[in-house]
Amino acid sequence: ERDENANRIFFCKERTPVDKELLKGGEKNMVKFDFKESERNTEGIRRVCLEGDLDSVGALMLEQLMNDLLKEEVFEVELDLDGVSFVSSAGVGILLGMVSSMRGKGGEVYLINVSGKIMSVFRLLNLEEYFGLATGKENASVG
Repeated sequence: ERDENANRIFFCKERTPVDKELLKGGEKNMVKFDFKESERNTEGIRRVCLEGDLDSVGALMLEQLMNDLLKEEVFEVELDLDGVSFVSSAGVGILLGMVSSMRGKGGEVYLINVSGKIMSVFRLLNLEEYFGLATGKENASVG
C-alpha cells in the first residue's frame, strides 16, 4: 500500500492448529517437550504436567493446548513444571499469554513444582511476583 510517499507493507499470519506428532519429528531423540493432561478435579481445575524443554516448539504445543482449553471452557489450569528442564523466551511468552487469556475469562493459572533453575529465570525477568511465586511456596497461583 502506498500512503503519502511511503510504502506500507502488511503481513498477515494465519494460525493453524499445531500437529503435535509433526512437531515431535521422526526421531525418538527429537522429542524435547511433551505434556499430559488430566481431567478436571473436583474444584474444576485441569492439571497439565509439562515435560522437557519449553522452547519455541514447546511454546507452540502449549499455545495449542491453551486454545483447546479455552474452547472447552476450562479457565482454571494447574501447570506442573516438575519435568521442565529449560524455559526459553518463547516459553515465558506463552506462559504470560496463557495467564492473560485465562484471567480474561475470569480464570486462573497455577504453577506448581517450579524448580530452582526455572525460578531463577522468572526471577531474572522480574516475573516472580506476576506468577505468584514470590512467596517461595512450591505451589502458587499466578498473580
